[in-house]
Amino acid sequence: MVIVTCIWELEKLERQDLIYDVLLMGGVVNIVDFNRESLSVIGNKLVNAYSKKDMILKTILRAVDLDIDPIGMFPIISDDKKVINLDVTQQVGGHLDYSKKMNEVFNRVDFNQDLGFMLRRE
Repeated sequence: MVIVTCIWELEKLERQDLIYDVLLMGGVVNIVDFNRESLSVIGNKLVNAYSKKDMILKTILRAVDLDIDPIGMFPIISDDKKVINLDVTQQVGGHLDYSKKMNEVFNRVDFNQDLGFMLRRE
């Protein structure tokens, strides 16, 4: 939620030169809310790593709000080419597994272009 809120705030400030890639893992933001926002502040891609087995998101969030579909359990439906959905259900058995399986998730995401972006900014 913190990262997505920062993205939305940067959009309000029209700052489009600070973020190159974003990786969300087990996100709690509702898909409906997320899809209403643009991704103009992200220079390259937003990767949504989600697990269909995330019982914490399924039970706790839905206990609070039955209508929520957290991005940590579902792909983000977007026409924006920046959005990449990464189903990590096979690697991540639940919400608490993300910290243990972080290297496996990182290995499935190509952040090699980030170095070039950082060098261009200097």
